[in-house]
Amino acid sequence: MTRAKVGEVCNLARRGGRRRRDGGADGFTNPDDSPRRLAALARARLQTSPTLGGPIGLIVACLARCVIPVCVNNEQQLRDTENFFHEQIPITRAMGVRVEAYDGHQLVLTAPLAANHNHLGTAFGGSLSAVAALAGYGLLWLELDDRTAHVVIRESTISYRRPVRREIRAVCRRPAEATVAAFKAEFARKGKGRIRLDVTVEEDGLAAVEFRGTFVALR
Repeated sequence: MTRAKVGEVCNLARRGGRRRRDGGADGFTNPDDSPRRLAALARARLQTSPTLGGPIGLIVACLARCVIPVCVNNEQQLRDTENFFHEQIPITRAMGVRVEAYDGHQLVLTAPLAANHNHLGTAFGGSLSAVAALAGYGLLWLELDDRTAHVVIRESTISYRRPVRREIRAVCRRPAEATVAAFKAEFARKGKGRIRLDVTVEEDGLAAVEFRGTFVALR
């Protein structure tokens, strides 16, 4: 198998492993990106390339075969996190907050404009701030994987760059690995850890809101 062929199979497996919850087949936006379909395509590529062998073949085969269970497990994780929000912070249910995606690098929360608009028909500033803060909370809960930990926000700043006219979509990106590792080590050692997180509310590929918060996890 050529290098290009290996890349094609790996790309199919990675596409199938994307972790989203925004409709379409198997919870995917584009039915063509259904994890089951992509896994089948990846396996087909392997079957039509009998010369592929050795370690690379094993790696690619594992990628193709692990797509479906990874997506199923992540779907449950997203539902559990969303339910946790709704139970522990009741206003999130009224706001219609949903945990849309988490891929280990960023957490995406959404909320419908219909339940969060102001008198001008654009997203209410308080809702934008709340969803952005929740994205930070959610990322830390997922990172710690400890629902008994108490996460609080110590301080925050927010900049409203432009109106949000459609669904609120907040993205919290995971900080650098060294930053996260130091936070977790401090939490494990002292039962208390502090970390700064950046969140953007995005629309049409642009940052409409920029939020920065210092969060503290307590045991």
